[in-house]
Parts: sequence; structure tokens; C-alpha cells
Amino acid sequence: MKKLLLLLFISLGLLGGKWGYLDKSGGWAIEPQFDDVGSFSEGFAWVKIGDKYGYIDKSGDWLCEPQFDAAESFSEGLAAVKIGNRERGKWGYIDKTGKILIKLQFSRACIFSEGLAAVVGFNSKCGYIDKTGKWVIKSQHIHYRNFSEGLAAAGKKDNWGYIDRKGKWVVRPRFDYAHDFSEGLATVGFKAPGAPGGYRCGYVGKPGWLRRLFRICKWGIKPRFMQGGNFSEDLAWAVVEKRGMMTGDEVYIDKTGKVVIGPQFDDVGDFSEGLAAVNKDRKSGFIDKSGKMVIELQFDSFGFESAWSFSEGLACVQKGRKFGYIDKNGSWVIEPQFEKAKGFSGGLAAAWVGEWGYVNKKGKVVVKPQFDMGESFSEGLAAVRKGRWGYINKTGKIVIPMKFERAGSFSEGLAAARIEKWGFIDKTGKWVIEPQFESARFFSEGLAEVKIDGKWGYVNRKGEMVIKPQFEKVLCFSDELAAATIDGIWWGYIDKTGTMVIDPEFNKNTYENPGSFSEGLAAVYISGKGMGYIDKTGKVVVEPKFSRVNDFSGGVAAVCTGNRWGYIDKTGEWVLEPLYNHTRNFSEGLAWVSVGYKAAYINKTGKTVIKPFDVDISTAGNFSEGLAAVKIDRKGWGYINKSGKLVIEPQFDYVGDFSEGLALISRNRWKGRISQ
Repeated sequence: MKKLLLLLFISLGLLGGKWGYLDKSGGWAIEPQFDDVGSFSEGFAWVKIGDKYGYIDKSGDWLCEPQFDAAESFSEGLAAVKIGNRERGKWGYIDKTGKILIKLQFSRACIFSEGLAAVVGFNSKCGYIDKTGKWVIKSQHIHYRNFSEGLAAAGKKDNWGYIDRKGKWVVRPRFDYAHDFSEGLATVGFKAPGAPGGYRCGYVGKPGWLRRLFRICKWGIKPRFMQGGNFSEDLAWAVVEKRGMMTGDEVYIDKTGKVVIGPQFDDVGDFSEGLAAVNKDRKSGFIDKSGKMVIELQFDSFGFESAWSFSEGLACVQKGRKFGYIDKNGSWVIEPQFEKAKGFSGGLAAAWVGEWGYVNKKGKVVVKPQFDMGESFSEGLAAVRKGRWGYINKTGKIVIPMKFERAGSFSEGLAAARIEKWGFIDKTGKWVIEPQFESARFFSEGLAEVKIDGKWGYVNRKGEMVIKPQFEKVLCFSDELAAATIDGIWWGYIDKTGTMVIDPEFNKNTYENPGSFSEGLAAVYISGKGMGYIDKTGKVVVEPKFSRVNDFSGGVAAVCTGNRWGYIDKTGEWVLEPLYNHTRNFSEGLAWVSVGYKAAYINKTGKTVIKPFDVDISTAGNFSEGLAAVKIDRKGWGYINKSGKLVIEPQFDYVGDFSEGLALISRNRWKGRISQ
């Protein structure tokens, strides 16, 4: 096992985290230099430096240098801009030469849509102007949205209706909320005090001349949902009521209101380019319009802001703590490496990188923040990037020059690095195994995975191909065996000669591939049955009857059956019955579990050692060095000891586990380390 590090990796956002723009190769088209950015629209994007906004083109040249106090994206040739403070600042519009075309005079201004823009005067009433700045619909509305398909949702008092381009009511105000028209229908809702969630949602169509005469709506889908999204590519997500429950199930409906993709996910997104993002059990993937899972549930989250869907053939997704981009096959086009990222627009995507440095156990910054990216120290060196990748020692001295396109951590004396192709270097930066591979991973038990002509094999530390490239996918060696698949469907286990010693009879379930061996057992999925465990002879020792499983740790493993988690021993017997909504592996004798919206820590007898408290169920921590991170209500993250006492008050935006007396934390956009 690798030794843990005395010097730890940090990001200091206040000292230089910046946004830039990527092209589809993952290279910087516009170097990170901005404090905030918008997506490109009509050839320009707003950017922020300090507290001022300006506009750049796709080459990074200025259309307008930073001078505005707020800005919107270009739409129909104009962009809304503001000069002045929050209370008395005035909005107007500039054209694509940067000239103010409609003078600054409004308390709020929206984008142009279908030739009109909603603007708000200092009387707090909204009206609509044309591109000359002339009032087309006088200032009179309290509620307002943009025009879409010839109509705009608006309201004078508490209710919403729809107006035409002359400002005439075509559907009188009667709804408690109303959204834009999309594909001929618009989502509207009523308060329904007796209904779960308190609302009923339906869809209205565009009224004909007779209905317009009486200003009444035409129901496309009568209100029977708890919530509903806009139609996109002929489908919309909606929330249907669960009998006797205050929450509902998320489904997809067609334009008749028929459920075409039934309840099976925890969260769903709109369809875009034929696919929609879905989430279940804290993992995300993509489905097609038949509901078929085409990109398996494997990602930890979706991209920052607007990247929940495919855009220009790519989708921004999160793996671990980094964002990258996948294609419609689910393959990485741009590896996860960014702190934040947005969707592609006009061939470019915004991404954020911080400046990274290192502190010691006393909290002293020993390597000042200066790098775009970096890795933890391993075997005395850390990979860092400043334009290109190189390596530093624990004093911050660059000991291997910044010359690599990508670089990994050292393991067993070597590190994978790339210049056009991947190879392996030693700690002097010398190529020990010349660059020749399409991809390469770290050494484990004397062998490293490498890829040639689309197939994976293994090399030893001399660069000798010990197991020829023949596999579609592989895992690293653990306990002398590695999981591998020749056809990408059926997995088995090979030894260090490449011999398939456990036949390929296991395939991938919805959530994950077969696992590596841990404590003598490996988790596998058997089609039509479920997940179970095999020993190193390939014998099934725990029957495949679970929907999800974790690796064994301390002699027990968390497993899921019937949407409830419990713990089993190595014979498959229940140690703790499946009673929990979520679980973590045991660590230092305790495990985090949740039931409903309450969570607690239990011991291996199932006894509650630390009483339940409210937490964010998606990111609770394991115990490490006697402390565990917890998120309590909206106060933020803190740490408890094994008696449940808060020893570090909840105050942080982000935290990590303690390791060698230190933990990574973030508060108010800066990241650093704290000691116990």
C-alpha cells in the first residue's frame, strides 16, 4: 500500500481560480483568466474580471472591455447590460459593435425573444419593447416571462395568464404559475391544499379564435401531476403522485399525457439530442426515448450549471470531484480534470481551474498556489500542471520539467506520462518505457495496464509486454488477479500470465463492472440473478441475489435488496438486516447509515452508537483518525468524534477525511487544511 503523504494538496480559489474556454479536443482555446463567464451566444460571451463585466469573441479578443456591473448573453443581435449599483443601477442594450443602442433606463432587462424583450421600470411594472427601444406593450405587469411561440406568460396580481404580441390577454390570468410554451404546450399549475406537494400541474395548448375571444384556455393535458417540465423532443418529465405519500415518482409523458417511461429513477432531466440524463442511487447516466439505458449509471453528478444534457455531441459529467466530457457512447472525450465546467456552445465550453499549492501538517503553505492542477504527493513527488505537466518535490522545486501533456502519480518507482503517446518515466524524468501507448495506468503488483490499437494488456517495469493487448476493458491486479473482458460484455479474471483462470461468465449490471478482489472475495453480477461474491477459484460463495453490493471491509459488506441496505458476512448471512435507505462501509468499527432523512452511526451489532441527526445523505463521511465529517441542516460541514460530540463546529462548504492529522476543507471559496 502506498504511504500517505506529509504534504497535502490544496486549492486556494481566492488566490487565482479562473475560468477559461475549452475546444472539443480539451485544449484551452482561451486561457483561464476570468472570474466568471457565460456561454458563447451569437459569437460572443460575457466575462467578468473583478467586479466588472465585458464581452469577448471566440478568439478571446475584447468586444467591450469590462465596464458593466451586470450583463446578459447576446440574443437576436442585442445584449442587456447594466451600469450602477443593485438598487438604482440602470439597464439598457448594446449591439454587436459594443455600442449602446437602447439607452440605460430600466430597473431590469431581459433577453430579446421573437423580437420583443421584457423590461421593468422603476415602478416595478413590466412591459415589452422592440429593438428600437419603443414600448410595444406598456409597463403594467407584475409577473412576466419571455415570448415563446407567439405568447408570453404574464400576470398583474397573484395569477398568471398569457398575452399575445399586442399585449392582449388570450388566456385570462387564473394560474398560480405558468411557464413558456414549448412544442405547442405550456406547463401551468394551481394550488391544491389537499394534494401531495400542494399543487396540481397540467399543460395548456394555444387557444383558437373562439377561446381567445372568451380568454379561456385549451387543455392539452388536464392537471393531474404534482410537477411537470417543458416538452423537449416530444417528451416531458412529470411527477406522478404516490398513493399515501407526500412525494411522487418522476416519469416521462407524451403530448397526450400518457406515461411512456415509467417510474424508475430518483431524478430526471430533459431530452436533448435524443438522450436524457437520469439519476438513481446517487449515480447518473443517460437513457434514450424508449427508456433504454444507453450510458450506464456511473457518474457522480452532472456538469456545473447548464450541462445536464448533451450539447453539440458532448455532455459534461462528474467523476469523483472532477468534471469532464463524454460522447454519446459514454466514452471520455475530455478526461475529468476541472473544478467546474459548462456545456458546449458554439464549439467552446467554459471550464474553471484553481491555483493549487501545498501545506504541511501545521497548516503552513510550503508550496505557494501557482499550478492549474495537481495530484497528491506519491513517493516524494507530485504531478502538477502549469500549461503542461511536470513534477515537484516537497519544497516546491520543479524536479521534472513541465513538458508532458498529461502525467500520473508515481507508483512502484514509475509514473505514466504522455507526449503524444503514453509511456513511463522514472523519478529523474527519464523515459524507462518509451511513449508508445494510447493509454496507460499505474503499476500495481508489478504490472501496469496499457492500451494499443484499442485493446488493453499489461507491461512489467522493464516495458516488456507480459500480457499482450487483447482485452476490451481491464482492472488493475489485486491479490494476484485482475478482472478483464475480451468482448466488453462478459468478464472473467486473469492471472499474471494472462491466463483466464476464472471463466468470463459475469457481466455488467446497471451500476458497475465486476469488482477487484478484496479480503479474498470479489463482487460479480450474474445475468438474470443479481450480484453476489466469488472466491479466487471462481466459486460462488455468496449467492447472486442482491441489486447492489460494496466490497468487503472488516469481514462484512454492505448489500442492497428491495431498495434497502444491510450487511452480510462472508458466508452471505445477514449480520444486520436490510433496514436502511443508504449505508457506508465500516471504518474504524463504525458505519454511517440512514433511514428516511435521519442518519446515524452504528457498530457491527447494529447498535446506534451516535444518535440520529439531520444530514445531507449524499455526502456523509466515514470515520478516519477518530473523526467523521457530517453536514448538519444548512450550517455546513463539521466533524464529530466517536461519541457523537461535535469537535469542529459545522462551518465549511467542503471537507475531506482526516489523514495523518489533516483534512481538506473549503469555506467562502478558499480551500486549505486544518489540523485536529
